[in-house]
Amino acid sequence: MGCNTYRYNNIPITFEYAHDDFPCLCTFPYNDRLDGKLTPERVRSLALLGAVVAMIHNQDKGIHKKSWITIPDDLPDWITKEICRLIPKE
Repeated sequence: MGCNTYRYNNIPITFEYAHDDFPCLCTFPYNDRLDGKLTPERVRSLALLGAVVAMIHNQDKGIHKKSWITIPDDLPDWITKEICRLIPKE
């Protein structure tokens, strides 16, 4: 699991270590401030975390009832694929 655990509506949210394309946000925004730039990987992680929070907030049936959420494993594949398509590595 990722370094940080975030909570929204009492549901813990964390990043899966095995996914290098979606690094945890444990150093955000501190390391990013050093050069004032975000990497595509960081933006993808922020987008995935935002998607999870929006889905919990909107009581999406696929995610709202989970007691623990791991990014990206617990997100629908289409969301992860679209974020990767719209925010490519390069």
